[in-house]
Amino acid sequence: MTLLGRDASRRRHQGKMQDLGFELMPLLEIAKEILPPDVANTLREAVEKAANSRRGSPTSSYWYSLESKPRNILEEVIPILRAVVPFTVSEECIGVDWWLGMLHPPYAENFPYGLHRDGGRNPVSGNIEGPSLSTVLYLTEVDDGALAVYSGEPDSIVGDIRYAFPRANSFAMFSGELLHNVVSRKSIIGIDSSTPSSGVRLSVQYNWWKFRPGRGNLGETAADYSAEIYPELLSGV
Repeated sequence: MTLLGRDASRRRHQGKMQDLGFELMPLLEIAKEILPPDVANTLREAVEKAANSRRGSPTSSYWYSLESKPRNILEEVIPILRAVVPFTVSEECIGVDWWLGMLHPPYAENFPYGLHRDGGRNPVSGNIEGPSLSTVLYLTEVDDGALAVYSGEPDSIVGDIRYAFPRANSFAMFSGELLHNVVSRKSIIGIDSSTPSSGVRLSVQYNWWKFRPGRGNLGETAADYSAEIYPELLSGV
């Protein structure tokens, strides 16, 4: 039995039963305690070692076909994540591109992408398009560097904003065409702006696609992956 253990089939069934259709998905949805605790701890340790190695390109993501055998621990947990994404996404997407996220304070200032939409080139149309779904798996907990997701343009009076502070073993989901950013705690109106914790903000981003995208607006998207890039992630496979 793999690290997925006994939870994958149960969670997949729950995901199907709770399907409301992607168009009805909230602006930002959070699933808590998404992974079994031992798996979450193993994943956090492996990702921290891999991120600290600085071997992979910080502007590259790596492609995983949903029909392929997992090549590392990040890909081994994808069936658990797939069980809680909207059913239409789970059924229609053919693959996921993933990359590591590690930020030290000040998190918002150190976030390299700023306000952006995820995107990659559609091989058929040639246009830059967003994924069906953008998701973030948080591996550590900090009280700053919140994910901000916008329903419209941030400088418009029309629209809504939702925030998610990193909480270990939580899984954030939002439409792949929405603008988003990492923001400072003190910039959020209505919350305590006291001095936050200063630990490492560790995450893995998974974008869900109906096609394998080409180079996007943030760098090399869905690049080929080999075990030599992050050997630290092989544990548990």
